[in-house]
Amino acid sequence: METGYYMVDLAELMRQKRKYNAIQQFEQAYLLLATNNRGLEEADAKKYMQNISRATGVKQEAKFDRQKMEQLRAFTDSMGG
Repeated sequence: METGYYMVDLAELMRQKRKYNAIQQFEQAYLLLATNNRGLEEADAKKYMQNISRATGVKQEAKFDRQKMEQLRAFTDSMGG
């Protein structure tokens, strides 16, 4: 009788587990935000969400560009809208 052994990449397995846990935390945090149930101050909540989104692999959106917004506003005003 032959005993089979399987090679397991423990580091990769741990990365996947951390990502799974981060996704679970991300979902829970959004549920709390949706119900306006915050347990952290604004700055701490923002930092927490950034850390979780980085752990899940979610790409960070670009920062708000006020100049581009003003250009869009001017454009829509010139169009009559």
